[in-house]
Amino acid sequence: MCRRLITYGLSMALLVPTICLGQNLPLDRAQSTLRYTEKRIAVLPVQDWTGVNSALLFFVDENPSTISRKEVHDSVESARINLEKDPRFHGVGPEEIKRFFQQDSSHATAVSLVHERYHLGIDLYDALRLKDAIHHLEEAQKHASSLYLEILDPQLTARIALSLGLSYLEENQPGKAHVSFKKMFLLNPQRKFRKGYYPADTEKALQAALVDALSSPEPNWPMAPSTLQGLMNRLPVRESMMLILYDDRMEWIATDMVRTWRDREPLTENRSLEESSSRLISRWITCLEGQVARSRFANYDPEFRLDSNLNHGLFLKQPNRRMTQQVGVSTNGTFRFNRYLDGSIKLAISSLLQDPLRDLQGEVTGFRSLFSSGFSFRHDPMFWFVRTGIDLHYLDSFTVLTNPDCKFFGVEASRCAEGSATESDAAFLAGLALIVGGAVDLSDDIYISLHSGLSLYKNLSGDSTEFNYLLSNELGLGYRFH
Repeated sequence: MCRRLITYGLSMALLVPTICLGQNLPLDRAQSTLRYTEKRIAVLPVQDWTGVNSALLFFVDENPSTISRKEVHDSVESARINLEKDPRFHGVGPEEIKRFFQQDSSHATAVSLVHERYHLGIDLYDALRLKDAIHHLEEAQKHASSLYLEILDPQLTARIALSLGLSYLEENQPGKAHVSFKKMFLLNPQRKFRKGYYPADTEKALQAALVDALSSPEPNWPMAPSTLQGLMNRLPVRESMMLILYDDRMEWIATDMVRTWRDREPLTENRSLEESSSRLISRWITCLEGQVARSRFANYDPEFRLDSNLNHGLFLKQPNRRMTQQVGVSTNGTFRFNRYLDGSIKLAISSLLQDPLRDLQGEVTGFRSLFSSGFSFRHDPMFWFVRTGIDLHYLDSFTVLTNPDCKFFGVEASRCAEGSATESDAAFLAGLALIVGGAVDLSDDIYISLHSGLSLYKNLSGDSTEFNYLLSNELGLGYRFH
């Protein structure tokens, strides 16, 4: 029994991260504490909407922007410098973000595959193989997003969005084309087109997408919230911020994926872009600890997870003299309400295995439902959770036989004393459960899950006042809906 308990204890321990502590010199400890308390903030590239107008989307002779691109770039650097004037903050600017990913050789290889997918999609579009072109362009866009190219190479992702939108139009899918064109303008607001290069219907579709992007009531991030959270985890940073520049004002948006801050500053002739960004950052730092959240969970997309598992359970006390094992299958549905909280429903069917002493006579089927909630933590591509809940378990009627003569000679033999076989009616067990587990993403949607749990049961249908314990492990494959 002890040997089995040790084995199961080790299997559960594999799910718990181990924190290694080492001895350092006092100075090292002080520096480590300073690095820990310093809040890293990603300063994303500016969205430049200066001079952007749907009436000026098409040109005959290109007109330069009224504001130099260098001044726009300097406003981002000024925001980063103003952050670092406060010793609590470290600004991670666009160049530092690029250097971080350039050090990863596998990232560069993956980016080259995105280029290949994109060029293949263009070739298929030129060959009028539109369905194939859409497939490869969608894959290029999906992989580009997973590599955070909306930040690292917005020009490439804007070209992919444009090509995808043109392909959708050719396939008579104007709705999808509108979404792609709008995404292109969010990635590259300064994009303009030569008049007459595209057919009139295409020009109208591009113009409608730009009007939609300009009329958005609030600034938009250039990437999905889940992708932004993945970028923040990779760097790692506590918060992200971005400047949005218009002809008459500068807007600013920041998030820690729980709270969102927004502000704006009018642009005047007597004030440079650097001064405007400095004012925005100073106001944010001043009220950072105050109640300035626009929305508690504005930048988190709730998701639903569904996985199917093979499960193995071990009843530590009843229904016989040795621990009883059960095997079966289960389906687990989990809804993440926000970044840290989730709820889960598990339905399972299982069968008790024959015990070593062969006390259990015949097959026993069990049905289990588990309702739990708890905390979840994500660090791509890993996902961990800890939950507590109510566990309900139904077991078929069963017979327990402990007399060895009855087992050897049969229940009808004279050597088998009466009362040796104990009949048990169907049992309804209810109790509390503690579940810990995790998952590893195989792709954006598919993952492998591993759960372990301990349940404390009481038989609601019998006279016994004893508690029973179920130790369970599950391994399965799941899909994430988001």
